[in-house]
Amino acid sequence: MAIMTTVTPEEFKRQREAAGLTQAALAGMIGVHPVTIARWETEMRRIPEMGARLLALIVEQKRAGEQKRPRRAKSSKSKRKG
Repeated sequence: MAIMTTVTPEEFKRQREAAGLTQAALAGMIGVHPVTIARWETEMRRIPEMGARLLALIVEQKRAGEQKRPRRAKSSKSKRKG
């Protein structure tokens, strides 16, 4: 899968939210201040290629992790009365 290196602020925010991340959580993961993420998403600052690539990798890893997560079978244990 090719990693997008150019992303709009709207797409960046959509990807972050789809991954279930807050601005603060993403900032901590990629080593920037939460205000930086806010500035990228509001077009106050250009999103650097590094930011777009890291977000894409995080989203890809989250998707892969969700696909590999085993489904738990419902327990068939009967409740004891006693």
